[in-house]
Amino acid sequence: GVSDYYKKLVNSAKTVAGVKKLQAQVVESAKKARVSEATDGLSGFLKSQTPAEDTIKSLELSEAKTLALREFDKY
Repeated sequence: GVSDYYKKLVNSAKTVAGVKKLQAQVVESAKKARVSEATDGLSGFLKSQTPAEDTIKSLELSEAKTLALREFDKY
């Protein structure tokens, strides 16, 4: 959550406008921090993953090999 520092600032505000201005600044900053924390490392993780197209090709190749070996076992 928002730090005690900001809560103290709100409690010491002298006007409604001051409270609302501080609130808008703090909330916007907190939202950006949350998004940054949530997505930190996500790009690197996604780059390390095998693309779906490559996975499908790999599965198709594996299936073809299995079917061929089963056919060979018949003879």
